[in-house]
Amino acid sequence: MSYFVDTHFLKSLLSAILTMVLAPKFAVLKNKEGEQIMMKWVFLKGFKKL
Repeated sequence: MSYFVDTHFLKSLLSAILTMVLAPKFAVLKNKEGEQIMMKWVFLKGFKKL
């Protein structure tokens, strides 16, 4: 398998996918009070106001 695919490429691809899954997601919500920045993360339940 390593003859066809470079192992450095596979490590880079795996780390990129893991980073996208584990990284926190941010969003801006507009409501009556104004704009609020919210964060959702795999390791926290629900959303967190910033």
